[in-house]
Amino acid sequence: MEVKVTALGAARKLKSLPRIGTLLPVACRLSRLTWLGCGPGESYPDRKGANDWGVYSGDVDQQHTDYIVPSECGGKADMHWVALTDPTSPGHGLCVSYLSSDNRPPPDKLHGAVAGRRPNGTKGAQLSASRWTVAEIMQSRHRQELPSYGDVAALQARPIQLHVDTAHMGVGAAGYGPGEVWAVAPQFYVRAEAEPWTYDLRLRPLSAGTGQDGSMFLGSW
Repeated sequence: MEVKVTALGAARKLKSLPRIGTLLPVACRLSRLTWLGCGPGESYPDRKGANDWGVYSGDVDQQHTDYIVPSECGGKADMHWVALTDPTSPGHGLCVSYLSSDNRPPPDKLHGAVAGRRPNGTKGAQLSASRWTVAEIMQSRHRQELPSYGDVAALQARPIQLHVDTAHMGVGAAGYGPGEVWAVAPQFYVRAEAEPWTYDLRLRPLSAGTGQDGSMFLGSW
């Protein structure tokens, strides 16, 4: 898929866009996540210094942080490809690879820089995978309000929401929220400009013969 996104109207006037990307609902059984990017823990454009770049793997449900007030979580910065496989049928599933033709953002600076179309220091896509949609998370004031929360069987029967974002703003500075990012680290905003964002997504089916650790894809990058 060749994707081109252009900011129009009121979006051009926002100080920052939250994200530019693609949402892919994936079959519930493909719950084993393997990716090439920052890991193994949560990372974002402004929160990835403690993560190493490499190949990592884990269950989709293990990427969720059980906050009392639900919020999006479990992001993986600088992702080049991700494989979702069926743990009951190892090696079978789907691989999604990402490549952007846009100019690479400049490196981030310790004392800040100007905002751009993609956060400074971005070297891939921002990845997240969840059993809940963004709308369901935003509408829940308490974690118990999330659909199927506490019911493992019902939760694992829900489709996986796979987000691949070519641009994703930082999560905020020193715990004060996104409203403080500009004052502390403006290079982690996503600025809307006349030039569109462009990127490619390649979806490939996986079979047992392709392996399970993701190493067979390293030669593509």
